[in-house]
Amino acid sequence: QEEGGEPIFTVELLMRIIRFYGNSAQSMASNYLEQSLALFTEQQEMLQDQVKQTVVDKPLTAMSELTEKNVKLWKDMQNNFLTLSGFTTEPTKKGDTKD
Repeated sequence: QEEGGEPIFTVELLMRIIRFYGNSAQSMASNYLEQSLALFTEQQEMLQDQVKQTVVDKPLTAMSELTEKNVKLWKDMQNNFLTLSGFTTEPTKKGDTKD
């Protein structure tokens, strides 16, 4: 499929993915990639629907709303990934010290 064009995955990306095999993060990486592709597919469908509905009407408003939705979806997904990884997503307050 890629013979006549550019590959979907670079060699570097494939090498990074392969390094997760057998690693304790394999399941987490797999889930993250699965969710990322599902989110990407959903966003593409939303974008196509938005474009069809608003090509003539209000294109800037539609793109702005879609961008806001995408940012929220990505933030939520990243927070979930970090939480599953054991990292906190809560910002620390200035002056707080944890011993």
